[in-house]
Amino acid sequence: MLLQKIRQDERLKPLLQDRCEDEGICVEIDKNIPKEDYVILKLDSFYNTINFATPPPSPDCFIIQRCAGTDKYGITIVELKGINNSDGFKVENMKAKFETCFQEFMLKDFKNYFNRDYSKIQLYFVSEIEIYRREAGLKMKVLESISFKFRGKPYKIKPFKPTPAVKPCY
Repeated sequence: MLLQKIRQDERLKPLLQDRCEDEGICVEIDKNIPKEDYVILKLDSFYNTINFATPPPSPDCFIIQRCAGTDKYGITIVELKGINNSDGFKVENMKAKFETCFQEFMLKDFKNYFNRDYSKIQLYFVSEIEIYRREAGLKMKVLESISFKFRGKPYKIKPFKPTPAVKPCY
């Protein structure tokens, strides 16, 4: 089983987390997803080590779940920011974080686990920014318009207020 292999991998073990949390912001896991059916990895812990002289930007959490009653999987890639306005992030840096996850983490560093088709891929940007107010501004619109490709399919970042939940996939 994929999740068991991930839990046992010596390079991934130090990244295992019980929660997806940073800067006082978190993402919940839906209570209908059994604990044994998901793994939370702290991605920036992997890149912020002595192995990387200049660590690439990377998102906070990588959540992989086994879809209910199947041998398929879904992933949620999460960036958490304890900010309440768009001055607290740079679009290019945010884009680079998700690109690092797709291009480096999934397609190079751990391709044996993550270079596969998924039932669902979600990209979360969680902050205190009032996403529906005009003040969220152009930066938030630009961020939402960025498209990432993985295995030929496009994916976009969805902004959320705390605390969104990762829902089961089927």
